[in-house]
Amino acid sequence: MTRPPLLAAPLLALLATHAPAQEPASRPVLRIDGEPVSAAEFENWLVRLRAETLAHAFVQQRLVRREAAALGVDDVADRVKEIVEGEIQLRVDKVYRGDRSKWVEELAAAQRTPEGRITERTIAVENEELLRAVAAHDRVIPREKLEREWNHRYGKKGRNFDVLLLFKRLTVPSVPGATAQERREQQERLKEELRAEMTKLRDRVHAGESFSELVAVHSEDAETRARGGATAAGLDTVLWPDAVLDELAKLPPGEVSEPHFVRGGYWLVQMRKLTVTPLEQVEDELRRVLIERGPESDETSAVLNRLWEGVEFEVLPAAYLRPEAEAVGRPADEPVLRIGAETVPRAELARWLARTQGELVARRFAEDRVLARVGAKQGLAFSDEDVLRRVDADIDAMVEYYFKGDREKWSRQVLGRGRTLETYRRDMSFKTRGDMIAEHMVKKDRVITDDAVRAAWTEKHGEGGVSLDLRMIVIEPTPPDTPLETPPEEKERLIEEAIAAARAQAEDVVERIEDGEDFASLARKFSSDPGSRDNGGKPAAGFKYGSLGPDVVRAIEALKPGGVTAPVQVGFSFFVFELIGRVVVPFDDVRDALREELKERRPTGLETSAYRNVLMREVLVEVLPGLFE
Repeated sequence: MTRPPLLAAPLLALLATHAPAQEPASRPVLRIDGEPVSAAEFENWLVRLRAETLAHAFVQQRLVRREAAALGVDDVADRVKEIVEGEIQLRVDKVYRGDRSKWVEELAAAQRTPEGRITERTIAVENEELLRAVAAHDRVIPREKLEREWNHRYGKKGRNFDVLLLFKRLTVPSVPGATAQERREQQERLKEELRAEMTKLRDRVHAGESFSELVAVHSEDAETRARGGATAAGLDTVLWPDAVLDELAKLPPGEVSEPHFVRGGYWLVQMRKLTVTPLEQVEDELRRVLIERGPESDETSAVLNRLWEGVEFEVLPAAYLRPEAEAVGRPADEPVLRIGAETVPRAELARWLARTQGELVARRFAEDRVLARVGAKQGLAFSDEDVLRRVDADIDAMVEYYFKGDREKWSRQVLGRGRTLETYRRDMSFKTRGDMIAEHMVKKDRVITDDAVRAAWTEKHGEGGVSLDLRMIVIEPTPPDTPLETPPEEKERLIEEAIAAARAQAEDVVERIEDGEDFASLARKFSSDPGSRDNGGKPAAGFKYGSLGPDVVRAIEALKPGGVTAPVQVGFSFFVFELIGRVVVPFDDVRDALREELKERRPTGLETSAYRNVLMREVLVEVLPGLFE
């Protein structure tokens, strides 16, 4: 069973006690099964693992901290401590009814320590508070925010409506087979009928009936009906159009409005009292409230945009140590990051990473270390070139499987997430090195049963060793160009036209094949499936036509060798298959080759993850106070 990390210190002493000072690089920050890990080794590993991924966050925090110091608003330590301790106490009170030891147990179950969690949150909250302090410096409240607060507190344009409401919803039943035009006409007809009904109710009030009594009988708004039409806190003007509110503002006390269509139905409104609060009357009060509330997200974003203006940064080659060099002492002042013309020394970035990420990735470090030792015992030595070749092969497989071979599309997705292709490769290589060791161990201990060999025979060559030799052409509809403002019914019509065009093209392809044109040539010209198109229609190894559904299965299994199916629709696409022939592979002919193939087959991600989990099951990872110094 996995044991939790050792708690670094009692919670009440976390921010008050410190271990005796040691040389920064040699002090122990972790213990793995009793063996200490120096800050140098762990932090060098952290820099290699996380420098590029988290460089942006580090630079941003550095920019904010410097700006706060320059403005003299960087004294936020007490506020930060209060917030962090308040967050902890809130969780302890709400989740564990004040039992702080339960919170400590919660952290331990997640491989965390109280000191690690406090350090992580302190750094994050400090950055937030420094940013707010910078944004608050010489802050001017714009008029639009004053107006927004005025509208929120006193109603739109400062108008507070004390009213009674009667509501009836417009319900339009579904009519199977109706066109969009018929549905619109039906809705307009029912809307007019409902308006006429509400007008009659209004007339009854004018004739002397009680508005509240009519509400009790006719209103469909449960919340106001229970109060005789009254709202809990006045009319919520945010939900009502300005034009309607302007009309309501003209009603004298006791008067009932015309029916107004708002939020899915018609409303009758009886005015009881209208209170108007001019902005000029409360402007100073609102400004004070907004200043006390502090800067809003758009203001802090504006600060960040200003601080980032013209700033460029680059992770330097020294950050990417070879794995075997991590345990070697490196100069604390070795530049690993450049921000404009200034360089950041290894020690500064490493300590920030250790305090913000150290505890989160400590177990991954231990796993990498244990795997490296397993590999060394087995005599395994994977060079950087070996690892990157595997990474590139995995990327190729990913592009083929998830992006149908479209490498440009994959590149756009990676770049769209704020990463470079080189960063992506490097990040993959960190895990891949360990995976290659784990894969070797899985293969070494793998036992191949006769049943597994026979299952592989069926999987590869079909039931009884009989498989179909197929070619296929896939015709997909061209997506219509529909701007955002295109009505739904027009979009639907354009999509149906695109599908009809794809069907017609598929039928034309079948006719051309029957007239003697070469199937492979037509596949290369018309097929939408890149995996088979470039191979003359031959699907990739392992293609399972049965996964396309029963219509495809029936069409293919009805073919004789040389036969071609009519277009078969699967979703929006159309498939055309040619049966070249049936291939029979006796089990005895391939049994030994299949056994060797299974033995050498690359382990799946599930298998390597299982190996890693078993390997780490009894490894004790202890987080030491030195990690947070």
